[in-house]
Amino acid sequence: MTTMMMATLVDEGKLKWNQEAAKIWPAFKLSDEKLTKKVQVKHLMLQNTGLIEDYNMLYYDTRFDGISAEEQLESLEQLSVVAKFKEKFEISDHTVSAGGYLATLASGAEYGNLSAAYQQLMQERIFDPIGMESAIFNTNLPAIGGNYATGYAFNTITEALEPLPFLNLSGYAPAAGVSANVKDVARF
Repeated sequence: MTTMMMATLVDEGKLKWNQEAAKIWPAFKLSDEKLTKKVQVKHLMLQNTGLIEDYNMLYYDTRFDGISAEEQLESLEQLSVVAKFKEKFEISDHTVSAGGYLATLASGAEYGNLSAAYQQLMQERIFDPIGMESAIFNTNLPAIGGNYATGYAFNTITEALEPLPFLNLSGYAPAAGVSANVKDVARF
């Protein structure tokens, strides 16, 4: 869904897929200076930067609870480079989230208000035009009640399928932060 929102910005000329991340946000920094200069918006979304994370841990690790969009962008520097640039696909909620928030900046949003601006872009450019009336950001689920399915994931610590604890992962909303009913998913 984030990539679709980004495509609307590309169509309007506000964003380019081959735009360097550091040109959108000059403070963009990875652990490898050469890689920092190479990474374009498309690489963040294609997940082929060579950066890795422990994918399953994001949903269990309280270190990620309550991290803002800005803190998420600033944390990219801490990710390990484990593969050559553009040579390996690695699932990364960190890079996809960064791509979504960089697109939000490219749309004209201000740093310091990225989460709200991202949610507004998604509402205006994706949910409303498609008619996705049930779409809601996961950070709002506890406040609206229990009419949503419980998510499950494989916990690499306990090696069991477990219900996901509620963590405020708003800093990672562009990667997987939307819940919607089956009718709205079909509309999408």
